Amino acid sequence: MKKVLFLVAIILMGFSANAQKTNQDTSQVYNEVDKLPEFPGGTDAFKAYVNSSLKKSNRKDTSTGMVVVTFVIEKDGSPTNPIITLSFNPEADSIAIKIVGNSPKWKPGINNGNKVRTKFSVPVKFGAPTGGPPDVKELKN
Repeated sequence: MKKVLFLVAIILMGFSANAQKTNQDTSQVYNEVDKLPEFPGGTDAFKAYVNSSLKKSNRKDTSTGMVVVTFVIEKDGSPTNPIITLSFNPEADSIAIKIVGNSPKWKPGINNGNKVRTKFSVPVKFGAPTGGPPDVKELKN
């Protein structure tokens, strides 16, 4: 009888440990979510934010090109860990990293009804060929 109770106790502890392990994984970054993160005011507001930031950047190199920045939108909407996934030149890369890293909080990604850490990428275009303002487009993961 003691052996049976001991085996039941071990089995129950195994289920308990497994459930705790699943619930404690808060560091996961999702590549696909039910609802993508969104900049406050949407894509047009993000374009305006980036264009305004580019004008203030005092960029020396005026050549045309694009940088893609990949970053994580945290559960609280903060943009973190920006990295360059497509480089243009060191100056443009640095400016794009600062713009994304300093952006206001976003609406976080949603998966299964919960806010989740979500990987997100945006291209930042420098020096539009028509002489117009730079353009930014939203990329989905």
